[in-house]
Amino acid sequence: MHSTIYIRNVLVTVTFLALAALHLGADVVVLQNDESLSGAFSRVRDNTLVFRTSLQGQMMTPMDTVRSISADATLYIEMLDGRVYYGRLGVKEGAQHIFPLDGGAPVAIDASAIEKTLPIPTTPTTTPGASEREWDVSFGPGLQWRSDSATPVEPTARLDISGQGDVWRFEGSAVVERADPNDFPAYLRAAGELQRDLGERTRPFVGAGVERDLDRFLELRQRLGVGLYHDLYVGERSSVTGFAGVDAEYERGRRPGRRPFAGERARSRHDLNLRLGLRYYHLFANRHSLSESLTLFPAITNAGTLRARAETVYAMPVTDRLQLRFDLIVDYESDPLFGGMNRWSATVGAGVNMAF
Repeated sequence: MHSTIYIRNVLVTVTFLALAALHLGADVVVLQNDESLSGAFSRVRDNTLVFRTSLQGQMMTPMDTVRSISADATLYIEMLDGRVYYGRLGVKEGAQHIFPLDGGAPVAIDASAIEKTLPIPTTPTTTPGASEREWDVSFGPGLQWRSDSATPVEPTARLDISGQGDVWRFEGSAVVERADPNDFPAYLRAAGELQRDLGERTRPFVGAGVERDLDRFLELRQRLGVGLYHDLYVGERSSVTGFAGVDAEYERGRRPGRRPFAGERARSRHDLNLRLGLRYYHLFANRHSLSESLTLFPAITNAGTLRARAETVYAMPVTDRLQLRFDLIVDYESDPLFGGMNRWSATVGAGVNMAF
């Protein structure tokens, strides 16, 4: 019974995230060194490109390192000399062009001379390929150690989905651990967010997530939230982003060592939490990247209760489509569902991701 309810809840969350990402596109950036990157074009701001790939997340690079951009989004494009265009960025005969919104002849430009871009509304006649857009997806195996697990190391599988629409950006990920084959999955962490991205520093978002960790007697945690991101600092290769929001959360726990008796009430609770935090990102040479985040979940409905999560990710691209990834997660919970549990827990993982 509990397994059926759990699977249904996971399917509802995954369906919500999939529907939210229907209009996302895959774009291509070619750098001056002939390296080609596939992912989601975000914007150009202050002559700096912001681009997302499934392998290394958000990257920022000066436009003088960019040879060409091909993006589905219809844009307001402002050049360094003050000229303004409305249309799509694309490549014709190996050179950067703007394909005007009015259907006029493509205009050849120097990509390095783009000062900034802003998304503008599109119509069916200006984006004939919109229905063919695809997600940017990567998947791969890995290994994971958890401080609460009875088994030292367990195999994992990870799925990442990201993309960029005209005014929305989607990011989602899921990690599942084989763990107990009789109660699969004994560990699951999945989350997705849809952000409204108009090229501004402040962006609203809506997000959902599901977690399960039977070693901590957490049978199910679901959350649905809304909030705002704000870019505190954006440089050529690094950024700092703050965020604040509100989450509605449901938790259900399994009594240690056994399933609930028939008719017995499961231990569960509903909470309304704040979500407050910071994210730091840095792009190193050879496209290595470091991402760090700290998120606090102080409860509104249960004063004095706090959850927190610190996460560090180091990514090392091996090829255009293959990436090594290292993860460190530290969790804190002031009021676990069951007393006597360690309030602190840690997870260390490593894996390989392949982009499709």
